[in-house]
Amino acid sequence: MSENFWETESAIAVEAPPESEIQQDVESQPEIQAEAEQAAPEADQLEPEAEARALTVSLDDFASLEERILRTVSLVKQERQARMAAEAQAAIADAQVAEAAAQAAQAAAQAAQAEASLNEELDRSRQLKAEVAVLRSEREQVKNRVNKLLEQLDALEL
Repeated sequence: MSENFWETESAIAVEAPPESEIQQDVESQPEIQAEAEQAAPEADQLEPEAEARALTVSLDDFASLEERILRTVSLVKQERQARMAAEAQAAIADAQVAEAAAQAAQAAAQAAQAEASLNEELDRSRQLKAEVAVLRSEREQVKNRVNKLLEQLDALEL
């Protein structure tokens, strides 16, 4: 059924004159009034049939509408569940990103601390090398003095 009941009804609707004009025409012509009174019982019999047909079509439309509404509700439920799942996954991902950022910050702090410690050790190493060089120089001087003193002692004993 490509066309629903309401579209069919609006497509069939014909513009009728206002009822007040029809009533005046019927009352002004007694023959028409008599025919209208005779036709009224037949119209009453036709009305329930037309009503039943309209009700049947209307029930079909309501059933179709109900089916579409149920599908829409089901789709909305699925979309809500999917959105909730996506939000949960996003929250988990956000937590993981925050944890990774915290770990990266901690690693950066440790690296900075290690670099500072390394720089301190490097400075200390340079100082120690300089001290060793000074001590070696002093040792050479002392060794030279001792050798001179020994030479002087040897010269005196002879």
